[in-house]
Amino acid sequence: MKREKGYQLIEVDISNALIHHTAIEVAVTVFLWLVDTLKKDKALDSLPVEIELIAAQYVNQYPCIGVYYLDPSVKDIGPLIEKLVNSYMNSASFIDFYKFAIANERAVDDFIRYLKE
Repeated sequence: MKREKGYQLIEVDISNALIHHTAIEVAVTVFLWLVDTLKKDKALDSLPVEIELIAAQYVNQYPCIGVYYLDPSVKDIGPLIEKLVNSYMNSASFIDFYKFAIANERAVDDFIRYLKE
């Protein structure tokens, strides 16, 4: 049986994290934190998916979470990702984003540079 692959873009409303900031740098930091947190989530451990940050300006002014599924059995993973992201965003604090930004300064800078190209 041939395995099909596919891709989904997950748009996330991060307005709660941007109450006092609208800078793309803050948005990129929040999205990179979300992707990093998703990659570490045990609920997704055994699923054949790859998760990354995507610059899809045609969808949204901010980046999107790209979910590349390696098996059609998980092609409807979008609602699970959205549920996890909402859970993370509801429990996250500015300190979480700040610590992530400090630890991953180069990743944030590289993605911002990529967006501006």
